[in-house]
Amino acid sequence: RLSLVGSEMCIRDSFKAGEYKKAMVAYHNIFMYVHGFSEKRDAGSSSAGLMPGSTTQAISPEQWKQVSELKVASASNLAMCHLKLGNTEKARDNCTKALAIEPANVKALFRRATAREQKGQYDEAKADLTKCVELAPDDKAAPKLMTRVEAQIARQKAKEKKMYGKTYEGIIRSTFVFDEDGKV
Repeated sequence: RLSLVGSEMCIRDSFKAGEYKKAMVAYHNIFMYVHGFSEKRDAGSSSAGLMPGSTTQAISPEQWKQVSELKVASASNLAMCHLKLGNTEKARDNCTKALAIEPANVKALFRRATAREQKGQYDEAKADLTKCVELAPDDKAAPKLMTRVEAQIARQKAKEKKMYGKTYEGIIRSTFVFDEDGKV
């Protein structure tokens, strides 16, 4: 069994203490450690070492499940650290890594939505939040962020409408001749 329980406690302590860079180093090390494993493809194979021509170590399906869980957790937690430090692109990218392994991971979806909202990618944030609400309908944070994102989308649409309205008004006025009553 793969276990990093002692390390996990130290990382949580670093995170809770606001030592995000220290926690990031630890989460990154976990991710890099588990990145060196691959699922054993041939169940009858007696080789437990490296796969020919590969730099990854073959492991059993049970171990693969644990490795996948560690990859998802470390990428998602790295994302949280990046969010705390204002690195929204790296946060988004780490969430995307986690979601590539586990597409229904609510924490990764929510954190990616948060990063997208901070980057002004409101439609993408809304899509992630919609999935969050579907997967965890009792969660309070996703609807709260959804309200904020929908308000930003509405502001953006109103601003575009105002901007395009003035543009079209200018085109119409320059194309047609109007009398004093505003008639063509």
